[in-house]
Amino acid sequence: MDKKVQPVKVFNWVIEIDGIDSFECQSVTIPSPEIGKIEHGAGGVIVKTAGMVNVGDLTFSKLKPINVGDAGSWNWMIQAQDSSTGNGNFPQFYEKDITIRSLAPDNQTTLYAWACEGVFITKIEYNELNKTSEENLLETVTCSVDSVSLLTTP
Repeated sequence: MDKKVQPVKVFNWVIEIDGIDSFECQSVTIPSPEIGKIEHGAGGVIVKTAGMVNVGDLTFSKLKPINVGDAGSWNWMIQAQDSSTGNGNFPQFYEKDITIRSLAPDNQTTLYAWACEGVFITKIEYNELNKTSEENLLETVTCSVDSVSLLTTP
């Protein structure tokens, strides 16, 4: 008889971002790397070669706590471009590295880990405020990512 397989659960994860409480994070989308393809003709045949790597956005949603101040995302975003002053900054001052870890059932052992480098916020959104809804207020943060690497496998 085959061994029973224990699949990795999508709810058992942690995100590590300097200045943001990972407990508040409710969802995350791991950025997808994509390699472009370059086509050229060679004697009546189309030949394809690898092009440049483009990494998709990282998006995370987090709860807005009522009992503590929470401006971590806003403070990080205005390090890149501050609309109130018109000032920008150099990447070494606003880019961060983020690690996303998928955890085993013991909530400690890392099964998979993705390292995202050169990350900065491009957009902050909130869900609709609605007087007839019972939902929590969520802050959804979209980030640009330079590179993503798979660090760990079981």
